[in-house]
Amino acid sequence: MRYIIISKKNDVHLQIEADEDIRRELGSFFTFEVPGFKFMPQYRARQWDGKIRLFSYQTGQIYVGLYEYILKWCEDNDVRVVDDTKIKDNDVSEKKVDQFIKALKIPFEVRDYQKEAFIHAVKKDRTLLLSPTASGKSLIVYLLVRFNILRLKEKKKKILIVVPTTSLVEQLFKDFKDYGWNPERNVHRIYQGHDKETNKPVIISTWQSIYKQPKKWFEDVGMVVGDEAHLFKAVSLTKILSKLEKCPYRVGLTGTLDGSATHKLVLEGLFGTVNK
Repeated sequence: MRYIIISKKNDVHLQIEADEDIRRELGSFFTFEVPGFKFMPQYRARQWDGKIRLFSYQTGQIYVGLYEYILKWCEDNDVRVVDDTKIKDNDVSEKKVDQFIKALKIPFEVRDYQKEAFIHAVKKDRTLLLSPTASGKSLIVYLLVRFNILRLKEKKKKILIVVPTTSLVEQLFKDFKDYGWNPERNVHRIYQGHDKETNKPVIISTWQSIYKQPKKWFEDVGMVVGDEAHLFKAVSLTKILSKLEKCPYRVGLTGTLDGSATHKLVLEGLFGTVNK
């Protein structure tokens, strides 16, 4: 009987122990050609073969968000799993969710699909929410922020919300105010010219402002939200999320996935599996 041992290295990577043949097969399964790679300078200069490898044969590491894909692969290939990850869904009571939302006194009704998205994210701890434009993503983000501030308070951890543009930083800040919160007291904004250090529990930043920050800067982040995640340059997104080694709560929101398996799996690997 073939088997693998899966454990969690940190909140970015799983560690897989298995015989060479299984590691080779997994490596092949999680290798993809990047769309348009033949036109890219690194490929033309023969510095890169045009492929992304999501599983490292050498180290046995793979993104935590691909956990369910690994289990499915093992099932399909008659590989027994020794699971040491302790990854499991949280129990979420709909009644308590309703009480929580009511207590926030939001000045308008939370729609059913917004509540469903919130419940799914709380249940899973990490997910990629596929939510079209104008579906009220900022309210979903707000519910998650208010809920996870309570979860992270004891650990003295912050919530980091990453967006692609300065205007989205300001828009989200304004939305939080419209929902009846006091963002001046609770939210720090980072973009060009703004200080990167704060004691406030929530940070909204453009990805361009923080992707070069050292790993130490990310140590006190306990939750990351990536809004419009498909608009981040893949390398920058990977840099930010790979530095968040002690960040168990991850939610990506995107209005679209570009149709390529690579793009989808990188986003799912860094956040969690897609929920539409």
